[in-house]
Amino acid sequence: MVSKAIYTPSWYAEDLYNLNKTTASFKYVKVPFEKVNDTEVEVKDSDIEKYISKNKKLFTNLEETRVVKYLTIPVTPSSMDANAMNAEIVQLKSDFTSAENDSLFAITHNGVYSNVYYKKDELPQQLKSDSISLSKGKIIGPYAETDNLSIAKVLDVRVVPDSVKASHILRSVQAGNADALTKAKKTIDSLKVLLESGRGNFDSLAAKFSQDPGSAVKGGDLGTFAQGRMVPEFNDICFLKGSKRKILCSNNSVWSSSDLY
Repeated sequence: MVSKAIYTPSWYAEDLYNLNKTTASFKYVKVPFEKVNDTEVEVKDSDIEKYISKNKKLFTNLEETRVVKYLTIPVTPSSMDANAMNAEIVQLKSDFTSAENDSLFAITHNGVYSNVYYKKDELPQQLKSDSISLSKGKIIGPYAETDNLSIAKVLDVRVVPDSVKASHILRSVQAGNADALTKAKKTIDSLKVLLESGRGNFDSLAAKFSQDPGSAVKGGDLGTFAQGRMVPEFNDICFLKGSKRKILCSNNSVWSSSDLY
């Protein structure tokens, strides 16, 4: 098919051959634009108008533009500023030690909270050096981190898997729709009763009732994933509540059914 579908006429082959073997020699002189004296060239208004007419796009701008001049003044903290910052964070460290709600304390003081467990090599350098003595409730710092002075609190220490494999049955609810949420909880509770009594098969129920199209066709199977890939509640159920379990959930509630195994 290929040999008979591709055909090159003899005249085309001859022209291509002659073109490829044809050569030419010439000499030229380059005169840079800046070497041409302005007095040697006469530019008329008609020339300018003709050029603009042919190149209208170069002179059309539908958005306003601005020319701004500004001055940058680098500001570095004085020794007095540094001492005041140290005093402030030392006080924060004391308050953090006795805080009843660690996540709320961190967020309200421009910090971050994470429910993910980190390996030693994933920690900031200062925490790595202190990792041998890291224990639950211990506060590290203050320590310098880029342009910040930071403190960190160890919320928990435990061995967790690098990844888990989970399945779920999801009932989707629009935010703020209380009636739909109530119905979703009833559906989940009913499915849980079927599973716990042995009258239902998780894979079959997931295929029929789960509103997660990606996993429903696979019997609720979400595959294997690492920490932090799922919402915090689901993440905790999967990584912190045991290694064998099926999950049933609505959009803001999670039920564990570890007794299925």
